[in-house]
Amino acid sequence: MNRRSVFYGQRGLTLVELLVAIVILGVLGLMSYRAVDHAATSRERLEAEYADWRQLARAFARMEGDLQQMASRGSTPDSTPALRVIALPGGGSVLVFWRQEPQQGARLTGLSFDGQRIELLRWPTGSNEDTPLRDTLLNNVRSVDWSFAAGAPLAWARTWPAAGSNPGSLPNGVRVEVDSQRHGKISRVFTLR
Repeated sequence: MNRRSVFYGQRGLTLVELLVAIVILGVLGLMSYRAVDHAATSRERLEAEYADWRQLARAFARMEGDLQQMASRGSTPDSTPALRVIALPGGGSVLVFWRQEPQQGARLTGLSFDGQRIELLRWPTGSNEDTPLRDTLLNNVRSVDWSFAAGAPLAWARTWPAAGSNPGSLPNGVRVEVDSQRHGKISRVFTLR
């Protein structure tokens, strides 16, 4: 048998066919790289978003726990109200209240907004004359509004103690509206009784 007759019907790849195959493989490789890169970027973005929402949930849970342990001190010698809002220069505010702790009794506690973040304040000695310990609850906050529910029928007041009420009294609920830079306005209502 002749060598020529064995290979007579077969033909090799031309250079053009080879280049077309390489281009197709390159396009497929580029598309798969972009898909994998997009998936990785999406995952990182979702993880960052999840971390933000988790921090927000933890901050509201901490606020709720502290506010629900709010205690009325009745009439105290220093006549400190059970709950009060103090406006700070520059648009910030501090919500100061007495929190009942099992072993230590009533402790002065607060939530402070300084124009950028919400902090938990704890006075170790219970006197507002001392410097409080500060723990940041939430960063990147544009504004915080406090409202208090009281009366029959319930009405929301922007200040506490309400006009004409006993300074040792507590509201029925507290509404906290946080304007976050990333998530907009988020409002939570905490019942106290």
